[in-house]
Amino acid sequence: ALYFVAFFGEMTLVLDAIARKQYHVQAPRRGMLRRDVGPAAYVIGLIPIAVYLASYGPRFASETGINRYEAGQSIGENSIIPLPDALRSLWHYTYAAYHFHAGLTNADGNHHPWESKPWTWPMSLRPVLYAIDNQDVAGCGTQSCVK
Repeated sequence: ALYFVAFFGEMTLVLDAIARKQYHVQAPRRGMLRRDVGPAAYVIGLIPIAVYLASYGPRFASETGINRYEAGQSIGENSIIPLPDALRSLWHYTYAAYHFHAGLTNADGNHHPWESKPWTWPMSLRPVLYAIDNQDVAGCGTQSCVK
């Protein structure tokens, strides 16, 4: 979602500058920088970060969340930016999840054949295979049931 948020933020600023130019505003880029960057940073930057952190509220409140106490154990005590351990642990957990999913391949080292791009998800252009068990279906092998 970070790519989408960054692209959408840049797109809104460019479209604001274009709209100012169409209405013959003098120095449309300067007006965009002075009047639009601050509100755009708030709406497209701070609010998504706050929603993201709020979605992990139960993890922050629990004592048994996944990798809840990762800071100070495997990622060390020192950090460049002084953040609370809970946020450092969340950052480490998020990075590990991203790194795992970005590197998924099949046994041959290629991308998984059921891979679907995020922009196809709202329209369900690619069926999602959640789990498969061919062992209980008579006459159903990998080649005949999964296409």
